[in-house]
Amino acid sequence: NPSIKSCSDWKTDYSYCIESPAPFTTSKPPVSTTTQSSSAAPSTTQPANGIATPQPVQPGIVTNCNRFYKVKGGDTCTTIASQVGISVAQLAAWNMQIGGTACTSIWADYYVCTGIIGSSPVPTSTRPASTASPALNPTPQPIQDGMVSNCNRWYRVKAGDTCATVASQVGVTVAQLTTWNKGIGGTACTGMWAEYYLCTGV
Repeated sequence: NPSIKSCSDWKTDYSYCIESPAPFTTSKPPVSTTTQSSSAAPSTTQPANGIATPQPVQPGIVTNCNRFYKVKGGDTCTTIASQVGISVAQLAAWNMQIGGTACTSIWADYYVCTGIIGSSPVPTSTRPASTASPALNPTPQPIQDGMVSNCNRWYRVKAGDTCATVASQVGVTVAQLTTWNKGIGGTACTGMWAEYYLCTGV
């Protein structure tokens, strides 16, 4: 009763407070300590075209790229195009800042675009007819570029496959898979093509 300073301040027929209510709490609710299971896959942000782009990338790649190649020291447009099964003109068109077909501005340890949505690798040249006896275990076609020559087992890649799923299915390690298939983009599998055969045994 803030108006009561002394007993002379009391007034007849007025009501006065004789007990205060319980004090209000200002504490916040406890913060939850629940964490997500460590087995849950980390979420990744997908670009507009739905294809996860590896990093770092060469500046000037097209936005509809769906295959990538990590440039190594000494690579040229010609060697890259040959390894991934495209033309030098396509490589220059999909990577507009590599210096054209002369490849004067290509950067080592950066990814370049080696395929776009809707494109297919350039077919390999037709081999001349052989007069030798057919191999006991002929290689199926088409095959992924960079396959070792002494392969004796193969797997046809399906859409959605990864190095890990293929290796698990055929009973090899991812390291073996990348050793026998030099053109699939290493353990990241950035250059693996659906409907092409991989080597899964030597």
